[in-house]
This record gives sequence, structure tokens and C-alpha cells, in this order.
Amino acid sequence: MATPSADAIRARPRRRWHRWAAVGAALLAVAGVTAAVAERLLPSQAPPSAPKAIVRGSLDLGRSEVSTHHDVRFEVANAGGRPLTLRAAATGCACQAVYAETPGGRRTLAEVTVPPGEAVTLGFTLTVSGALHLPQRAGMRLVTNDPDQPELTVPITFTPVARLACVPQTLAFGDVPVGTGATATVEVFADAHEPGADWATVAAEPADRFAVRFTPDPRPAGELGNTLATRVGIIEVTLHAPDAPGPLPVTLVLTAGGKEVYRLGVVGRAVAEVEASPEVVVLPRRSGDGPIYSAQVLLHSPAGRSFAVAAGVPVDRIEVAIDTPGPDVRHVVTVRCTPEAARSRAGQTVTIDLTATVGERTIPVPVRVLFAPEPPAPEPPKE
Repeated sequence: MATPSADAIRARPRRRWHRWAAVGAALLAVAGVTAAVAERLLPSQAPPSAPKAIVRGSLDLGRSEVSTHHDVRFEVANAGGRPLTLRAAATGCACQAVYAETPGGRRTLAEVTVPPGEAVTLGFTLTVSGALHLPQRAGMRLVTNDPDQPELTVPITFTPVARLACVPQTLAFGDVPVGTGATATVEVFADAHEPGADWATVAAEPADRFAVRFTPDPRPAGELGNTLATRVGIIEVTLHAPDAPGPLPVTLVLTAGGKEVYRLGVVGRAVAEVEASPEVVVLPRRSGDGPIYSAQVLLHSPAGRSFAVAAGVPVDRIEVAIDTPGPDVRHVVTVRCTPEAARSRAGQTVTIDLTATVGERTIPVPVRVLFAPEPPAPEPPKE
């Protein structure tokens, strides 16, 4: 086969680069179409928007009776693209804890998560208070992860009204001896804008702790808060203290005609007329100088009443000494025993029967003595 000459080779047309250029253009066209289709068919990869809290529901309670309770509900929706977190922070009203409505019922709101596009129902109980006929504004505050509202305040508005008003609104009984009684009085005013109550049927709850008696004592109309009120009389409240020390009921409910008309706050506690401190002493007591066979007990009256102290039947080889024989608000009682009595009663408990006389009443004040084993004598040092 004959080999082509150099001139023939140079004369051939050079078409290879045109062929590759056409292939590249075709590939670019296919890539462009693929990108356009992918942009239309595939979802956007942009990050979702932040959570956004929106409150739904009107929280205007209108004219509301003083001391009544309202079950207030509202919705918080999440209009953002991420989960919304809500936590109860504080209230600016006489409200109980915030609760959340769940499929399992109500639960106290600690923290709740609201997915995007959904809402949660929250609620709380509000007790109406404030100056009569003067619009009140309170707020329930929630902590959120909404960057625009890290603290979301839910406003509540209402106007207190009342068929009657009492002055004072809280009865301060202080320390009341157990099993005794105490009295307090309140002035009752009728609001000229509201219908009056049936005073012939006025009563108090809880009935086992309070009794009331209404005495008519009308006075001319005058200003009370933001209303025109007329004094209609005085209510005398008698407290029957419980038989055991403890706090008094915090609320007294006044009723008339079988319906609640007012609530009074109550402050105080039932206390023992005479208390012993400590109620149990241990003999002998240990010390660096050896056993101590005496102890002191303080008897005092939390109610500040004077009383006299006496010891009951003597206990063998136990001496009881009272510092002041006459009436006083406090007494120191010393209990002593002999070493032989302590050893013979080791591990036993003996009751010392003390009595306190308050006026014409005698109150038992027992004090127990626990006899502990004496510690062994220290061994002499070895030579």
C-alpha cells in the first residue's frame, strides 16, 4: 500500500475539533434542561421559618362579681415553621396555675410543644378582685422560643362589681388557743348599682368553724372605692378554733339565700394554750465532764396567756422543780434524777405529769423522760 505524501496529508480537511465542539454543546443543553426540571420537581431546601406564637380568644370578662371564679381558656397557635415551646412564667392577677388541655385531661403546664400549623388550649382560674366599677387589666405571662416574643403576655380585662362590700376584707385572728373562740367584726356596704342581699338568711362557710350574726346599722351613702355605697350594718364573725394546732381556714364564705355573696380572707392559726419545749428529755446527758442527771423544760403560752404550773404524782427518785410558782407566760421546769435511778431505768420512758392552769381551766402538759444507758467508764491509760 502506498504511503501518502506529506503534501497530501496537509491537504486533508481538519474536522475533528468541530465534532467535539458539537458534542460539548449537546451536553450543556442536556445539563440545562436537567437543572430546570429538578428546580420544578424537587422541594426547596431553604430552612423552615422560626416558631411564631399567636393568641386566639377574647379574654375580656366584662362586669364580674367580686370574689367569683372564672375558668378562662385561650388558644396559642404556632404560625411558624418550627415547633413552638411554651412554659408558664408568672401571673399578674389572682390566678391559679396555668393548665393545658390534653387528650388525657387537664394537666398543670410545665412545658408544652406546639407543632407548626397546630394550636394548644390553655386555661387558668381567675378570682375577681379590685376596685368596684373600675376596669382592671391583668396578664398571664408565658415564656416561648418565639424569637419575636420570648415572653408572651396574655392580657385579661374585667370590671369588678359587687352586691355588697366588706371592710376589712381580711379577718386577722392571729394566734388562737385550740378549742377556744375568737370574734371579729366587719362593716357591710351595699352597692347602689347592684341589688341588695337577703340579710335575714346570712350564713358562713365552713359552718363548723365560723358563725355570723348581722346587726342592721344603716348609714348615709358615701364613696367606697369607685362606687356609691350605703352602709347597711355590721357582721360579727365568731371563730371556733380547731382542737389541734394548725392553720385556720384561709377563706370565710358569706352566703345569703343559699347563694354566695362575698368572700373574706382569714389569717391566723390555732395554737396550744401551753407548750413544752422539749417534750422529751434524755437522762443522763453526756458531757466532757461526765454524765449530767438533770434537764430543763420551757413551758410557754404561744397566745401570751399567764398560767401557773404544778407537778402531778411524784415519780420515785425523780425530782421536779418549778422556777416560778405563780402565774406567768413562761416557766422553766427542771427534772433531776439520781445515778441509781438512771441505771435502774435504762432504756425506759417515764412521763412527768405537769398541769397548767389558765384562768379556771386546767390543761395537762406531759413531759417524757427517756433514760439512756450510761456510757462505759473510760479505761485508764496504759503505762
